[in-house]
Parts: sequence; structure tokens; C-alpha cells
Amino acid sequence: MGQERKSVAGPAVVRRGACHPRPVTPSFPPAARMEAMVVLDVLSAYPAEYHPHRLEYLGFAGGFSGAQFWKIEARGGLYCLRRWPAGHPSDEQLALIHAALRWAADRGCHFIPVPQPTRQGRTFVTRGASRWELSPWMPGKADYQARPSRAKLEAAMRALAAVHRAIADFPWPHDNPSVAPAGVFSGQISAPPSLRQRLEKLTYWSERLGAEVREGLPEIGWSELQPLANRALELATQAIPQVQPLLEQATHVRVRLQACLGDVWHDHVLFSGEQVTGLVDFGSMRLDTVAGDIARLLGSLVLDDHVGWQIGLAAYEEVAGRLDPTERWLIEVFDRSTVVLAPLNWIQWIYFQRRQFEDQLAIVARMRQWVERLEAAIRGGRPHPAVPSLQTSGFHGQVQLP
Repeated sequence: MGQERKSVAGPAVVRRGACHPRPVTPSFPPAARMEAMVVLDVLSAYPAEYHPHRLEYLGFAGGFSGAQFWKIEARGGLYCLRRWPAGHPSDEQLALIHAALRWAADRGCHFIPVPQPTRQGRTFVTRGASRWELSPWMPGKADYQARPSRAKLEAAMRALAAVHRAIADFPWPHDNPSVAPAGVFSGQISAPPSLRQRLEKLTYWSERLGAEVREGLPEIGWSELQPLANRALELATQAIPQVQPLLEQATHVRVRLQACLGDVWHDHVLFSGEQVTGLVDFGSMRLDTVAGDIARLLGSLVLDDHVGWQIGLAAYEEVAGRLDPTERWLIEVFDRSTVVLAPLNWIQWIYFQRRQFEDQLAIVARMRQWVERLEAAIRGGRPHPAVPSLQTSGFHGQVQLP
């Protein structure tokens, strides 16, 4: 979790004295007091060094996953307590994620917060439908776009490369036995499963976008978002027919698969000065190609800045080794499809599933970025920076497969 990513106004704070087994907060609201008691019950599953003398509720901490967070001050130091959304990830997935994080940290990735073991040796606690994990509090802020620099961009991409190298041989099983035989792990050569999922989403939207654009989105009382969302729908209508063939081609490409982060982006990279001091939020880890992580992170940091893409890719290759032409081309496919699918995902969540999000200003800012990137992509005019040596012409040309 990006613990220093955003401040949370009016945090709920509970302090415990050495002789008090319960919080001493006479003015604490009843609902929050009950929540604090649940937190203390969860922490009681851990050794004494993790028992808090102060805890601070951070809410969703500026995130969008539905997870909730608490900052814990204990004898052993500062920690972040996370409650995962009900049902995601599963016990098996979460145990696998935690094992991969430990694997990476043992191989030198000290900027990764490894969940701490309970007294029973487990790395998470279950209470009802909720799963809780306790990990070290990572210093730093996700402030690249507020204070960009070449050094920070290179540091972020080197950190990602270091994690990819560290977990390249982690035994992550294939999620879908129908795609790969049981027992097939990282290192196999296969089609990335995430590209098939993207193609299915794009096909779904291509079948319904015409009606949505004609009728417009329903009014939900969010005046700042409404024009941006409607504009995104219009642009997506133009972009989907040009991106869909790329995804269809990409689903037939075979590359090396390994454990990947799945959702590594700007807000998950913490900087202290120009150094990466935290890489956080691993709930989307899966078996995939590294091209997906590279495209996700670089696209969120430098958007459509071609020079930034080249600097970031060069920094990644310094640590992880040279990307082959197929991986380079897949970076383009991931980035171009993200530009289309990301705003559509937000529209789906907000307008049709009616999900509620804490930081509406951040969502408006992100939608504005997606609209700008969609407009730039449709204009086209030059190759994607991930594949400068291949014959491409933006969304408007044919891609020569590597």
C-alpha cells in the first residue's frame, strides 16, 4: 500500500497504555470504537512486538481497490495493517502472493513490504469474510508526477526490473488448467492469458458502445466527470476497431511467462528523494509476461512522452537484460489496449455498477488523462516508443509481428 501516498483528513487514532488491554479513547465514536476492537483482535494473533501502542485509521488511503488500512506503531516499529476486500484475493491466492514477496525480498528487493507471520506462522489473519495482513510501513511518497525527474523514472524502472529478476523462477502455477497443463509454472513459453481477457473485454464493449454513445451515460450527479466520461465513450468507439486487431494478433504470440505484479502503476511506487523506497499493492499478482507490468508502469508515469519511454525502457534493460522484439511489441499492445479499456472500466464501475470511491477528484484527474491519451492515440502519426525498430504507424497502420 502506498502509505504516504495521500493524507487522510481527520484520522481515527487509538492509543493503548502499557496497563490497558483496551483503547483509551473516551470521545471515540461507537462505530469506530467497534472497528478498533476488531483491529486489536486481529493484532492479537501476532507476537507481542507487533501489539500496538498507537493505531491510526487511514480509510482507503487514496486507493481504489476497496482495501482499508491502519498505521500501527508498536514496539517492533511502524507497520501497515491491511484489510482486503471480501472475497479477493482467495486464501490460496493471498498465500501465493505472500510467498512471492518473501522470495523477492530474500533476493535483494528490500523495498517490498513482506507480510509478517502470526504466532501460528501464517501471513494473514481471517476474521469472518475479511483477510488481514500486517507488513512493514514503507517510507516515501508516490510523487513522480508532482516532482518528475529522469533519476526517479530510472529508479522506478530499475526497481521493477529487480523484482522481475528476483521472481523469474518463483513457482507460480498457471491460473487456468485449460490453457496450460496442471503443474506448469513460471518459465513456460505460452500466450499471455491477460491478453485473451483484454480481447474479451474489448469485444464486450464493441458490442454495446454504439447504444451507450447514442443514449449518453445516466446522470449520477457528478458534473465534473460526466463530460469526460461521455467523451471517453466517443473516443473509444473510434479506437476499438483499431486496437482489436492488435489484441487478436497478440493472443497467438508465445513468450516466456512468469510471476508478474499485474497492477504496478504510479501510485504504487514510493520515493524518498529520487530513490525508490517502497513498491506496494500486490493483490493483482499473476502469471503473465513482463511486458504487461512494463507497459502499465511506464504508461502511468510518462503517459505519451516518447523520450520518457525510451529512458524508462533503457533503465529496465540495464537490470533485467535486453527485451526481445516480441516483448517490445507486446508492451505496445498492452499500452494501447490499456488506453482504451481503462476509462471504460471506470465507466462500468461508476455508471453501471454504481461503485462508490473515496477520492472523486483523483478519479476525475485520471479520466482526464485517459481522454487526452485516447485523443493522442487516435491522431496517431508516429510509432509507439516501445517498438521504434518495427514498422508501425500508430492506431492507423498494420503491425508487423516480430
